[in-house]
Amino acid sequence: MNESGRTVGLRTDAGLPVRLWIDASVDQRTVWTDLRICPGGA
Repeated sequence: MNESGRTVGLRTDAGLPVRLWIDASVDQRTVWTDLRICPGGA
């Protein structure tokens, strides 16, 4: 995480696809994001 607390780095093995869930509190509500990341354009 960087100094601002707004960036997270993610490293995976063998370039396999990754599914990442992010929960955040926005205006006293919980907001979630589901990201599907396919390295190398797979």
